[in-house]
Amino acid sequence: MIAEKTEEIRTQVEDFLAKTGMAATTFGMMALRSGAFVRELRAGRLPRAGTIAKLGQFMREAEERQRQQDETALAALRDGFVQVDTLGDPINLPASVSADTFRRLVESGRLVSAADGLIDGVPQTYRPA
Repeated sequence: MIAEKTEEIRTQVEDFLAKTGMAATTFGMMALRSGAFVRELRAGRLPRAGTIAKLGQFMREAEERQRQQDETALAALRDGFVQVDTLGDPINLPASVSADTFRRLVESGRLVSAADGLIDGVPQTYRPA
């Protein structure tokens, strides 16, 4: 039972890290003030119930912040297009939209190619889906 719960928590943390792109040490510091937490979890550390609750709360709040950030970015982009260079890096993002948020929105399909042609296989403009 304890091993199953530990594996479940480890999976949730790994999924969160993959989804957000957050470094393991950053996650540990922000969630628990322990940069070594994820390394220890991966090595078999058995977190206490209070630690599990803190992790869950941190991940839920971080996902909500990211959702709000994405919605704000989409609102800022709603009436326009984002141009990208030949490497796919955004050129004309509004100041309120980070390049990381732009990439996350493209990867999630919330920003789509405006089908204006490709240069070296890279779409040149994106618009909200």
